Amino acid sequence: MHRPPGRPGRAAPPPAAGEGFDRRRALLAGGAVALAPAAVLTAYINWDLLAVALLSGGLVLLGRARYRSGGALVGLAVAAKFYPFLVFGPLLVLVLRRWTGRDGGMAPQDLLRALGGAAAAWAAVNLPVLIAAPEGWATFFTFSRERGADWGSLYYVLDGYGLFDTGDHDLVNTAGTVSLAAACALIAAIGVFARRPPRPEQLVFLVVAAFLLTNKVWSPQFVLWLVPLAVLAWPRTMGTWPPLLAFVLWQAAETAYFFGIWQHLMHMTWAAEGAVGPEQGLAFAGYSVLSLARSASLLGLCACVAADCLRSGKTVAGLR
Repeated sequence: MHRPPGRPGRAAPPPAAGEGFDRRRALLAGGAVALAPAAVLTAYINWDLLAVALLSGGLVLLGRARYRSGGALVGLAVAAKFYPFLVFGPLLVLVLRRWTGRDGGMAPQDLLRALGGAAAAWAAVNLPVLIAAPEGWATFFTFSRERGADWGSLYYVLDGYGLFDTGDHDLVNTAGTVSLAAACALIAAIGVFARRPPRPEQLVFLVVAAFLLTNKVWSPQFVLWLVPLAVLAWPRTMGTWPPLLAFVLWQAAETAYFFGIWQHLMHMTWAAEGAVGPEQGLAFAGYSVLSLARSASLLGLCACVAADCLRSGKTVAGLR
Protein backbone atom coordinates (compact mmCIF):
# COMPACT_ATOMS: atom_id res chain seq x y z
CA MET A 1 0.00 0.00 0.00
CA HIS A 2 1.33 3.46 -0.89
CA ARG A 3 1.54 6.37 1.50
CA PRO A 4 -1.30 8.89 1.18
CA PRO A 5 -0.41 12.35 -0.11
CA GLY A 6 0.88 14.77 2.49
CA ARG A 7 2.79 12.28 4.64
CA PRO A 8 6.56 12.15 4.62
CA GLY A 9 8.21 9.48 2.56
CA ARG A 10 8.23 8.42 -1.05
CA ALA A 11 5.29 9.70 -3.06
CA ALA A 12 2.81 7.24 -4.45
CA PRO A 13 3.40 6.32 -8.09
CA PRO A 14 1.00 7.60 -10.74
CA PRO A 15 -1.98 5.51 -11.78
CA ALA A 16 -1.51 2.93 -14.49
CA ALA A 17 -2.58 5.04 -17.45
CA GLY A 18 -4.67 7.89 -18.70
CA GLU A 19 -6.03 10.43 -16.24
CA GLY A 20 -6.19 8.24 -13.13
CA PHE A 21 -9.15 7.25 -11.04
CA ASP A 22 -12.10 9.63 -11.27
CA ARG A 23 -14.29 9.55 -8.14
CA ARG A 24 -17.13 11.51 -9.76
CA ARG A 25 -17.25 9.13 -12.69
CA ALA A 26 -17.27 6.17 -10.31
CA LEU A 27 -20.31 7.63 -8.53
CA LEU A 28 -22.01 8.08 -11.89
CA ALA A 29 -21.23 4.45 -12.73
CA GLY A 30 -22.88 3.35 -9.50
CA GLY A 31 -25.90 5.50 -10.27
CA ALA A 32 -26.11 4.00 -13.75
CA VAL A 33 -26.22 0.49 -12.33
CA ALA A 34 -29.00 1.56 -9.99
CA LEU A 35 -31.06 3.45 -12.57
CA ALA A 36 -30.28 2.14 -16.07
CA PRO A 37 -33.45 0.36 -17.31
CA ALA A 38 -31.73 -2.83 -18.42
CA ALA A 39 -29.81 -3.04 -15.15
CA VAL A 40 -32.98 -2.60 -13.07
CA LEU A 41 -34.73 -5.35 -15.03
CA THR A 42 -31.90 -7.88 -14.77
CA ALA A 43 -30.37 -7.10 -11.37
CA TYR A 44 -31.72 -10.16 -9.57
CA ILE A 45 -31.71 -12.84 -12.25
CA ASN A 46 -28.45 -14.29 -10.94
CA TRP A 47 -25.58 -13.34 -8.62
CA ASP A 48 -23.80 -11.20 -11.24
CA LEU A 49 -24.07 -8.08 -9.07
CA LEU A 50 -21.64 -9.65 -6.59
CA ALA A 51 -18.98 -9.98 -9.28
CA VAL A 52 -19.77 -6.50 -10.61
CA ALA A 53 -19.32 -4.97 -7.15
CA LEU A 54 -16.04 -6.81 -6.49
CA LEU A 55 -14.65 -5.94 -9.90
CA SER A 56 -15.65 -2.29 -9.52
CA GLY A 57 -13.87 -2.16 -6.17
CA GLY A 58 -10.83 -3.77 -7.73
CA LEU A 59 -10.74 -1.17 -10.51
CA VAL A 60 -10.96 1.60 -7.89
CA LEU A 61 -7.92 0.23 -6.07
CA LEU A 62 -5.99 -0.39 -9.29
CA GLY A 63 -6.76 3.18 -10.36
CA ARG A 64 -5.17 4.34 -7.09
CA ALA A 65 -2.06 2.22 -7.75
CA ARG A 66 -2.93 -0.25 -4.96
CA TYR A 67 -2.13 -3.21 -7.15
CA ARG A 68 -2.09 -6.12 -4.69
CA SER A 69 -5.34 -5.24 -2.97
CA GLY A 70 -6.96 -4.29 -6.28
CA GLY A 71 -5.86 -7.57 -7.79
CA ALA A 72 -7.23 -9.40 -4.76
CA LEU A 73 -10.70 -7.94 -5.30
CA VAL A 74 -10.52 -8.86 -8.98
CA GLY A 75 -9.55 -12.40 -7.96
CA LEU A 76 -12.59 -12.60 -5.69
CA ALA A 77 -14.71 -11.29 -8.56
CA VAL A 78 -13.36 -14.09 -10.77
CA ALA A 79 -14.33 -16.57 -8.05
CA ALA A 80 -17.88 -15.17 -8.14
CA LYS A 81 -18.21 -14.96 -11.92
CA PHE A 82 -15.45 -15.84 -14.34
CA TYR A 83 -15.55 -12.83 -16.68
CA PRO A 84 -13.47 -10.41 -14.50
CA PHE A 85 -10.32 -12.32 -15.48
CA LEU A 86 -10.57 -10.34 -18.73
CA VAL A 87 -9.23 -7.29 -16.84
CA PHE A 88 -5.69 -8.60 -17.05
CA GLY A 89 -5.63 -8.43 -20.84
CA PRO A 90 -5.95 -4.62 -20.87
CA LEU A 91 -3.37 -4.37 -18.06
CA LEU A 92 -0.95 -6.40 -20.20
CA VAL A 93 -1.65 -4.01 -23.09
CA LEU A 94 -0.64 -1.11 -20.84
CA VAL A 95 2.62 -2.91 -20.07
CA LEU A 96 3.22 -3.33 -23.80
CA ARG A 97 2.51 0.36 -24.27
CA ARG A 98 5.28 1.23 -21.83
CA TRP A 99 7.65 -1.20 -23.53
CA THR A 100 7.10 0.61 -26.83
CA GLY A 101 8.12 3.88 -25.20
CA ARG A 102 4.68 5.51 -25.19
CA ASP A 103 3.25 7.44 -22.28
CA GLY A 104 0.46 6.16 -20.07
CA GLY A 105 1.76 2.62 -19.71
CA MET A 106 2.06 0.29 -16.75
CA ALA A 107 5.19 -1.15 -15.16
CA PRO A 108 5.55 -4.95 -15.47
CA GLN A 109 6.10 -5.31 -11.72
CA ASP A 110 2.77 -3.58 -11.07
CA LEU A 111 1.00 -6.09 -13.30
CA LEU A 112 2.72 -8.91 -11.44
CA ARG A 113 1.57 -7.46 -8.12
CA ALA A 114 -2.01 -7.34 -9.36
CA LEU A 115 -1.80 -10.88 -10.74
CA GLY A 116 -0.31 -12.13 -7.47
CA GLY A 117 -3.08 -10.56 -5.42
CA ALA A 118 -5.72 -11.99 -7.74
CA ALA A 119 -4.21 -15.49 -7.71
CA ALA A 120 -3.97 -15.52 -3.92
CA ALA A 121 -7.56 -14.37 -3.41
CA TRP A 122 -8.95 -16.73 -6.06
CA ALA A 123 -7.02 -19.67 -4.61
CA ALA A 124 -8.19 -18.91 -1.08
CA VAL A 125 -11.79 -19.30 -2.22
CA ASN A 126 -11.34 -22.16 -4.71
CA LEU A 127 -8.72 -24.46 -3.23
CA PRO A 128 -10.86 -25.67 -0.29
CA VAL A 129 -13.67 -26.59 -2.69
CA LEU A 130 -11.24 -28.16 -5.16
CA ILE A 131 -9.76 -30.34 -2.41
CA ALA A 132 -13.11 -31.30 -0.89
CA ALA A 133 -15.04 -31.92 -4.14
CA PRO A 134 -12.79 -31.87 -7.22
CA GLU A 135 -15.41 -33.24 -9.62
CA GLY A 136 -18.01 -30.73 -8.49
CA TRP A 137 -15.48 -27.91 -8.69
CA ALA A 138 -14.59 -28.86 -12.27
CA THR A 139 -18.23 -29.02 -13.39
CA PHE A 140 -18.29 -25.34 -14.36
CA PHE A 141 -15.34 -25.70 -16.70
CA THR A 142 -16.63 -28.94 -18.19
CA PHE A 143 -20.10 -27.52 -18.74
CA SER A 144 -18.71 -24.32 -20.27
CA ARG A 145 -16.69 -26.33 -22.78
CA GLU A 146 -19.43 -28.78 -23.71
CA ARG A 147 -22.52 -26.58 -23.81
CA GLY A 148 -23.77 -25.42 -27.19
CA ALA A 149 -24.67 -21.95 -28.45
CA ASP A 150 -27.38 -20.48 -26.28
CA TRP A 151 -30.00 -17.76 -26.61
CA GLY A 152 -28.63 -14.27 -27.08
CA SER A 153 -25.55 -15.33 -29.00
CA LEU A 154 -24.91 -14.44 -32.62
CA TYR A 155 -24.43 -18.15 -33.36
CA TYR A 156 -27.98 -18.94 -32.23
CA VAL A 157 -29.37 -16.35 -34.63
CA LEU A 158 -27.19 -17.54 -37.51
CA ASP A 159 -28.25 -21.13 -36.87
CA GLY A 160 -31.89 -20.06 -37.03
CA TYR A 161 -31.28 -18.78 -40.56
CA GLY A 162 -29.31 -21.87 -41.55
CA LEU A 163 -25.97 -20.03 -41.69
CA PHE A 164 -24.18 -21.76 -38.82
CA ASP A 165 -24.32 -25.24 -37.29
CA THR A 166 -24.62 -24.85 -33.54
CA GLY A 167 -24.87 -28.62 -33.20
CA ASP A 168 -21.13 -28.83 -33.85
CA HIS A 169 -19.75 -27.83 -30.44
CA ASP A 170 -16.16 -27.86 -31.62
CA LEU A 171 -17.06 -25.42 -34.38
CA VAL A 172 -18.86 -23.16 -31.90
CA ASN A 173 -15.91 -23.17 -29.48
CA THR A 174 -13.40 -22.55 -32.27
CA ALA A 175 -15.44 -19.72 -33.77
CA GLY A 176 -15.80 -18.06 -30.38
CA THR A 177 -12.11 -18.38 -29.55
CA VAL A 178 -10.87 -17.14 -32.92
CA SER A 179 -13.28 -14.21 -33.12
CA LEU A 180 -12.50 -13.12 -29.55
CA ALA A 181 -8.77 -13.37 -30.21
CA ALA A 182 -9.16 -11.20 -33.33
CA ALA A 183 -11.18 -8.61 -31.41
CA CYS A 184 -8.66 -8.55 -28.56
CA ALA A 185 -5.81 -8.10 -31.04
CA LEU A 186 -7.58 -5.04 -32.46
CA ILE A 187 -8.21 -3.63 -28.97
CA ALA A 188 -4.57 -4.24 -28.06
CA ALA A 189 -3.45 -2.32 -31.13
CA ILE A 190 -5.68 0.58 -30.10
CA GLY A 191 -4.29 0.50 -26.58
CA VAL A 192 -0.65 0.35 -27.62
CA PHE A 193 -0.60 2.74 -30.56
CA ALA A 194 -3.18 5.37 -29.59
CA ARG A 195 -1.55 8.80 -29.52
CA ARG A 196 -3.35 9.75 -26.30
CA PRO A 197 -3.11 7.27 -23.41
CA PRO A 198 -6.37 5.31 -23.18
CA ARG A 199 -7.93 4.93 -19.76
CA PRO A 200 -7.72 1.35 -18.46
CA GLU A 201 -11.50 1.27 -18.00
CA GLN A 202 -11.94 1.95 -21.71
CA LEU A 203 -9.88 -1.07 -22.66
CA VAL A 204 -11.66 -3.23 -20.08
CA PHE A 205 -15.06 -2.15 -21.44
CA LEU A 206 -14.03 -2.97 -25.01
CA VAL A 207 -12.67 -6.40 -24.05
CA VAL A 208 -15.73 -7.38 -22.00
CA ALA A 209 -18.02 -6.20 -24.81
CA ALA A 210 -15.97 -8.22 -27.33
CA PHE A 211 -16.28 -11.26 -25.07
CA LEU A 212 -20.08 -10.99 -25.03
CA LEU A 213 -20.38 -10.32 -28.74
CA THR A 214 -18.30 -13.39 -29.62
CA ASN A 215 -19.40 -15.70 -26.80
CA LYS A 216 -21.79 -18.62 -27.25
CA VAL A 217 -23.81 -17.54 -24.20
CA TRP A 218 -25.20 -14.03 -23.67
CA SER A 219 -27.75 -14.08 -20.86
CA PRO A 220 -29.92 -10.98 -20.24
CA GLN A 221 -28.23 -10.15 -16.91
CA PHE A 222 -24.81 -9.90 -18.55
CA VAL A 223 -25.70 -6.29 -19.30
CA LEU A 224 -24.80 -5.68 -15.64
CA TRP A 225 -21.18 -6.40 -16.51
CA LEU A 226 -21.11 -3.52 -18.96
CA VAL A 227 -23.18 -0.71 -17.45
CA PRO A 228 -20.63 0.57 -14.89
CA LEU A 229 -17.77 0.02 -17.32
CA ALA A 230 -19.61 2.01 -20.00
CA VAL A 231 -19.84 5.02 -17.69
CA LEU A 232 -16.22 4.70 -16.56
CA ALA A 233 -15.16 4.44 -20.21
CA TRP A 234 -17.32 7.38 -21.31
CA PRO A 235 -15.71 9.29 -24.22
CA ARG A 236 -14.35 12.70 -23.22
CA THR A 237 -13.40 14.13 -26.61
CA MET A 238 -16.72 13.78 -28.48
CA GLY A 239 -19.08 16.09 -26.62
CA THR A 240 -22.29 14.96 -24.98
CA TRP A 241 -24.64 13.79 -27.70
CA PRO A 242 -22.84 11.05 -29.71
CA PRO A 243 -22.00 8.84 -26.71
CA LEU A 244 -25.26 9.68 -24.94
CA LEU A 245 -27.27 8.69 -28.00
CA ALA A 246 -25.27 5.47 -28.33
CA PHE A 247 -25.84 4.67 -24.65
CA VAL A 248 -29.60 5.35 -24.85
CA LEU A 249 -29.97 3.21 -27.97
CA TRP A 250 -28.04 0.41 -26.31
CA GLN A 251 -30.22 0.54 -23.20
CA ALA A 252 -33.35 0.60 -25.34
CA ALA A 253 -32.15 -2.45 -27.28
CA GLU A 254 -31.24 -4.32 -24.08
CA THR A 255 -34.63 -3.51 -22.56
CA ALA A 256 -36.45 -4.69 -25.67
CA TYR A 257 -34.38 -7.86 -25.67
CA PHE A 258 -35.20 -8.51 -22.01
CA PHE A 259 -38.91 -8.68 -22.79
CA GLY A 260 -38.35 -10.39 -26.14
CA ILE A 261 -36.34 -13.34 -24.82
CA TRP A 262 -39.07 -14.39 -22.39
CA GLN A 263 -41.68 -14.12 -25.11
CA HIS A 264 -39.47 -16.20 -27.39
CA LEU A 265 -39.00 -18.86 -24.72
CA MET A 266 -42.77 -18.91 -24.23
CA HIS A 267 -43.21 -19.41 -27.97
CA MET A 268 -40.72 -22.29 -27.97
CA THR A 269 -42.38 -23.93 -24.98
CA TRP A 270 -45.78 -23.87 -26.60
CA ALA A 271 -44.28 -25.07 -29.88
CA ALA A 272 -42.73 -28.05 -28.09
CA GLU A 273 -46.17 -28.87 -26.69
CA GLY A 274 -47.76 -28.56 -30.13
CA ALA A 275 -50.03 -25.73 -29.03
CA VAL A 276 -48.31 -22.70 -30.52
CA GLY A 277 -50.21 -20.15 -32.54
CA PRO A 278 -49.15 -16.94 -34.30
CA GLU A 279 -50.24 -14.83 -31.33
CA GLN A 280 -48.46 -16.90 -28.67
CA GLY A 281 -45.04 -15.58 -27.70
CA LEU A 282 -42.41 -14.21 -30.06
CA ALA A 283 -41.37 -16.32 -33.04
CA PHE A 284 -37.77 -16.59 -34.16
CA ALA A 285 -38.00 -13.86 -36.80
CA GLY A 286 -39.01 -11.22 -34.28
CA TYR A 287 -36.58 -12.50 -31.68
CA SER A 288 -33.67 -12.41 -34.13
CA VAL A 289 -34.34 -8.73 -34.86
CA LEU A 290 -34.16 -7.89 -31.16
CA SER A 291 -31.02 -9.97 -30.70
CA LEU A 292 -29.23 -8.37 -33.64
CA ALA A 293 -30.32 -4.90 -32.53
CA ARG A 294 -28.79 -5.62 -29.14
CA SER A 295 -25.46 -6.54 -30.74
CA ALA A 296 -25.52 -3.60 -33.15
CA SER A 297 -26.26 -1.07 -30.41
CA LEU A 298 -23.40 -2.37 -28.27
CA LEU A 299 -21.09 -2.18 -31.27
CA GLY A 300 -22.13 1.46 -31.72
CA LEU A 301 -21.18 2.27 -28.14
CA CYS A 302 -17.89 0.39 -28.58
CA ALA A 303 -17.18 2.46 -31.69
CA CYS A 304 -17.60 5.66 -29.65
CA VAL A 305 -15.18 4.44 -26.98
CA ALA A 306 -12.65 3.22 -29.54
CA ALA A 307 -12.84 6.50 -31.45
CA ASP A 308 -12.28 8.40 -28.22
CA CYS A 309 -9.17 6.30 -27.53
CA LEU A 310 -7.78 7.13 -30.95
CA ARG A 311 -8.52 10.86 -30.91
CA SER A 312 -5.65 13.15 -30.00
CA GLY A 313 -7.81 16.14 -29.08
CA LYS A 314 -8.48 17.45 -25.61
CA THR A 315 -11.57 16.87 -23.50
CA VAL A 316 -14.54 18.87 -24.75
CA ALA A 317 -17.79 19.86 -23.08
CA GLY A 318 -19.88 16.95 -21.94
CA LEU A 319 -19.80 14.30 -19.24
CA ARG A 320 -16.40 14.58 -17.55
